[in-house]
Amino acid sequence: MEEAIRGCFKILKISHLYRVAFHEMHASRDMLISFPSGASRENESLDANLKARVRVEQLDVALRLVPFTVLVSLSVVQVIVYLFWNPANRAYLGVLEAVILPLAIVVLQQCWLWRSRPKPREVSVSFIRRAVLAAYIYGGLLASIPVMLFVGADPDGRLLIAASCAGLIATGMSAAVLPRVAIGFSGLIIAGSFFGLAATGERFYTYVAILLLFYAAFVCFTILHLSRLLKMRVVAQVDLERQQEFTNLLLNEFEENASDWLWETNAELRLQHVSPRLVEVARSSERQLLGLPLEQLLFPAVAPPDGHPSTVLWTCIAERRTFRNLVLPLNIAGEQRTWQLSGKPIFTNGVSFSGYRGVGSDVTEKRRSEERLSYLALHDSLTDLPNRVQFQQLLEAAREELGPDGRFAVLALDLDEFKSVNDTFGHAAGDGLLRAVAERLRRFASSDVQLARLAGDEFAILARGAAASDRHAIALLASDIVAAVASPFMDGPPLTGLPC
Repeated sequence: MEEAIRGCFKILKISHLYRVAFHEMHASRDMLISFPSGASRENESLDANLKARVRVEQLDVALRLVPFTVLVSLSVVQVIVYLFWNPANRAYLGVLEAVILPLAIVVLQQCWLWRSRPKPREVSVSFIRRAVLAAYIYGGLLASIPVMLFVGADPDGRLLIAASCAGLIATGMSAAVLPRVAIGFSGLIIAGSFFGLAATGERFYTYVAILLLFYAAFVCFTILHLSRLLKMRVVAQVDLERQQEFTNLLLNEFEENASDWLWETNAELRLQHVSPRLVEVARSSERQLLGLPLEQLLFPAVAPPDGHPSTVLWTCIAERRTFRNLVLPLNIAGEQRTWQLSGKPIFTNGVSFSGYRGVGSDVTEKRRSEERLSYLALHDSLTDLPNRVQFQQLLEAAREELGPDGRFAVLALDLDEFKSVNDTFGHAAGDGLLRAVAERLRRFASSDVQLARLAGDEFAILARGAAASDRHAIALLASDIVAAVASPFMDGPPLTGLPC
């Protein structure tokens, strides 16, 4: 009896946990159930599948606990037979023993077969009907004990029968997930106990019979409530499975078609999930990446300097912090690539660190495009020299760095009769001439001399340091530049279309 009661409390605890899960999933349940339907026929099929799933779960829980009920009740019957075996009760007790023993063996055999086989997808209605019939017969046999023995028993015998019947009623709770089985079993024992109490005609036992009715109402209510909780648990479990299936579908679609990839590590920071996209961008194989330490994949062989992105990443991981959109330069198969990573630490039960999970993407081309755009924003596209914007920045920097005794010089240069070159030989020739001039000016570029093309045929030179130490140095630089530009330009690849 104690084992059966423990089993009942276990059912109560499990049902309560799943009731909480049901309330948390209630909002998503309606959406997930309606998502694949779209037609009444599909809804009917869904309801039928759900009902079949509920029946299987009900039987699974009941048939795993019913053996305790059968063994306890059978033991109680043996005690009753032993204590009440006398000429007046011998015939009844012999029939009870002869019927209940084979029935108990059949029930235990069915429970053992159920547990030894894989859980079926559905059960037939006839199987459930047989289970209900067995419960009614078994409950009726036990209900006959107070009917046949209570009135003729002495006070000690009546106390024994009353205590035994109370325990037998409680054991029926093990099948509470099947209301017809539980109520049929316990209800018949309650009815038999009530009849035995009332048949005495004594006021005390009449009061006990009334109290028994209150207890019976509580038992029936509890049985119905536990059955409803199990149905809720099955619905929540089905919804969770559908949600997991839908999420896996989206993740697979994401990994197959997106440029990003998912990554995951265990508590030792070794890769335990490797998507095909990660295998592709890492230019490796799944076998080599699985179990690979994250540090070996993401961090350079040489210790990086402070402030390097890999140092920032490792600091976040060491402190178990979340990081987002961290740009990390890597050397992949001898080629410089750029990855962008986001990750979040995972904690089991909110306490024990179990690894990192995140998203990564190869942003090499994107970064190159951004760098190219930034470069073009500050450089002339034709001559590749700094443009007016960058020259203005250089000039502002020179002003800020100018000391009490420091100086800098700005030289302006334009090409005489450049317009006639464009008009006579075309703009392609003019562009070739500008590129050739830029190449000659680059000979003078240094840390102290910076060049720029302002617009058209206008160039500027910023001289600092030794190149602008005095007027003579500035004049010498200017004369050298004029001499270099004044030399004849020969017809060649950069000056196609110009005369010698």
